[in-house]
Amino acid sequence: MSNARPLKQVILIPYWVHETLARNKLPLSECLNFDALKPLSSVNDLVCFLGMQKYCSQLMGVEGGDWSLLLQWVSSAHGQNKVFFEQTICPLERSLNVQAELQARLFAPESRMPHHAEPFYIYDITREVAGVVINPGFFTQEAGTEGYQAALIVQILKVLYAYNAYHEVAATPLFKRYLDLLSAKQLTV
Repeated sequence: MSNARPLKQVILIPYWVHETLARNKLPLSECLNFDALKPLSSVNDLVCFLGMQKYCSQLMGVEGGDWSLLLQWVSSAHGQNKVFFEQTICPLERSLNVQAELQARLFAPESRMPHHAEPFYIYDITREVAGVVINPGFFTQEAGTEGYQAALIVQILKVLYAYNAYHEVAATPLFKRYLDLLSAKQLTV
């Protein structure tokens, strides 16, 4: 039996969640706490935040959805917030409107804002979770298929290497995608 710690999980965080927490002088780790985030956010913002997790494959080029945020919210929602989460947020997240909303708010060229200079920022939220704050207007079709994907993959791999053994990170689909980009000469070493 291995004593190896599981790989650090990566969640995608829309810029508006990051800005809301900063405006309220709360640490970014509060995005994992549904009870703390609910009073600060609209239903639409919460639904889009949860729905954004499905974009891991688009932004990183690897298949597979990450359930980290969903699991964090399930364990941090209590009482009426738990009922609200289960009966409102989860059903709405499955709506096709969520994808259209995210497309318009994050992945359209016209969504770009001048005060967002970088396409993303990576934060070490907790020992188990890293967060990638996605800024609007960078990851677009106009930026190309790969767009900022290569830079994002490299930065996430750096976070994973800080917490896990090389062979564990090398066994991930993300590392395989990194090798594919290297072989296609889209990355420089």
